[in-house]
Amino acid sequence: MKPLLIVSLILVGASLLIASDSSSRPAISTALSGLESPDAHTRMKAASELEEMRKQTIERLMDLVKKPSKAEELSSTKEHCIELLGEYKATEAIDMLIGNIEYHVMIKIVETPVPASLYPCVHALARIGVPSLNAIVTRFENPCSEKEMKLFATVFRLVDGDELAILRAQLALKKAEGERKKQLGQLVELLKAKKWYF
Repeated sequence: MKPLLIVSLILVGASLLIASDSSSRPAISTALSGLESPDAHTRMKAASELEEMRKQTIERLMDLVKKPSKAEELSSTKEHCIELLGEYKATEAIDMLIGNIEYHVMIKIVETPVPASLYPCVHALARIGVPSLNAIVTRFENPCSEKEMKLFATVFRLVDGDELAILRAQLALKKAEGERKKQLGQLVELLKAKKWYF
């Protein structure tokens, strides 16, 4: 990813989270101005400050996601935080997102089963991409429920598409042992199935 795009994502996230904190606005403006400086030291300092803002933004987002909650209405604080973690490709949040994979939002018309589109961690993990898939494979060292497995399969499909997802899972299966081998076998079967439901 290009450095300017990363900086733009950092600034969008920082401004969303700290929009109510007027004391933070000058810091963002100062850092942006610093990136335009002819002095290399000033530019490096500005980039470092923006990276620190990104780190703090992601930490705050993760703290909000970690707060205990049941399924919430669409557009909840938790849902937005999860979506932003995906947008920022926050690899440091992957384990937490995997741990919250079953969290879903509610809509006024109750649907049973809940469609995959209402599981924000699935989509955040998919936006983060391949690092999420590697972490899911590691997660398979421990048993998981049928619902978790289907949600993990959805992440694989969103990142890789059907054929590549199957190939990636099969390659991981060849190297796996014990519980991980069992779980990956189940994942391959799910990915090969044309249709399945939660």
